[in-house]
Amino acid sequence: MNKKYYAMIFGAAGLAFAAAGINNTLTLKEYTVRSEKITRPFTMVFLSDVHSQKFKDGGRALFELIDSACPDCILLGGDIFDKYAKPEQDGEVYRLIQSIKSKYRNCFYVSGNHEYESGKAADLSQKLRATGISILGDESFVFEGATGQKVIIGGMEYDPDNYGRIKAQSDSFSAAAQKSGLFSVLVRHVPYFTEGDENFDLIISGHNHGGLWRFPKSDLGVAGGGRKLFPKFVHGEYTIGNTKLIVGSGITTSTYLLPRIYNVPEVVKVTLQPLRRF
Repeated sequence: MNKKYYAMIFGAAGLAFAAAGINNTLTLKEYTVRSEKITRPFTMVFLSDVHSQKFKDGGRALFELIDSACPDCILLGGDIFDKYAKPEQDGEVYRLIQSIKSKYRNCFYVSGNHEYESGKAADLSQKLRATGISILGDESFVFEGATGQKVIIGGMEYDPDNYGRIKAQSDSFSAAAQKSGLFSVLVRHVPYFTEGDENFDLIISGHNHGGLWRFPKSDLGVAGGGRKLFPKFVHGEYTIGNTKLIVGSGITTSTYLLPRIYNVPEVVKVTLQPLRRF
């Protein structure tokens, strides 16, 4: 056999391997985080990277997964809107979020790079605030779940042109968290780790779309947000000192003509639990 024949065989095998990994079924990804600051269970659902996507089923599968998680609160982690979206697409997303807010009273939102790059971040936040959604970055919130467990939730909006102000927000939230003694949750669209992050108990992010292409049963992703190759924090759970970082793969199945491979879109469920006692 000549080299061309071998190339055809390996090329066909590669295409078959990739095709087998294309699955756009929305799933529920579950994590459990244990802490001495937690005495009773507390559950959060994290939604990110919707990118103004229209749901063929009207969002039925999304709501079924959220309902199955029985969350104490909903965290909207940025890029809910897409910078290329038409006004009617944004309108559909507003209606979706309003439906979520009407069913789950406690909703928190932080902006992502697409909201920022659209030039409409402030307007979008204002409209979401009008629905009763709490905007993270403006302030932090002490929130009590159904079991009576309290946590403190804050966020960092995406604004690379004003890093000083964003860092000041982070430092303010960090100080409030330490003063409260409560378990702290930082919601930030882009996953990275900087000085001061070690003061938070949990950081939740999205942005990298799960790495777009992954190896089966692996969190190693090929591409990330901002067209970065092999980003450090792409998907899954990371432990950095005493801090946990959880990165979701996002919800959109429309990734600018590139399919997800071995990387299903997901709703993220995070349950806080007390430390095991032996």
